[in-house]
Amino acid sequence: MAMTITGGALKGRRINSPTGKTRPTSAKLRQALFDILGDIEGMSFCDLFAGTGVVGIEALSRGARHVEFVESDARAFRGIISNLGELGIARESAQVRKMPVARWLASASSKHDIIFADPPFIDAVIDGFLAMHAQILPRVAPGGILAVQLPSRRPLVEFSAERRKFGDDTLNLLVL
Repeated sequence: MAMTITGGALKGRRINSPTGKTRPTSAKLRQALFDILGDIEGMSFCDLFAGTGVVGIEALSRGARHVEFVESDARAFRGIISNLGELGIARESAQVRKMPVARWLASASSKHDIIFADPPFIDAVIDGFLAMHAQILPRVAPGGILAVQLPSRRPLVEFSAERRKFGDDTLNLLVL
């Protein structure tokens, strides 16, 4: 399945999604996310559970200085690398890590202006993410934003966040 970048320098360009269990973030939700975030020129962005990488690629298109992609699935990992190459995105602008988010949290020391997390909509994975969300907060730079996409049936009550519903998905935003 191909997706289209909704804004920025790469607006209208298409990226491919590997076949399998990847559930790409919809164009409507991505557009809303970046409308809410506003100008991200020069910011550092992290895309956790990156899947197709479309959210991080959208961030680069809209001026993010650097995006770190974290994805454990081998097929999705290769897809992100392929999409970055096909779009001509410079290697220094993106870092793609093939590892589970929990391992990234244990090893990461960098902070990001914006962290976007879209865990697979599998109850056990969501439960695991919710159990470790407090470990993600220190990775958000002061004044930064944690944005979490979850199924609407699983509200993020663990911390106070602004919520926007998009069909079966809810975008939860926390400004630190």
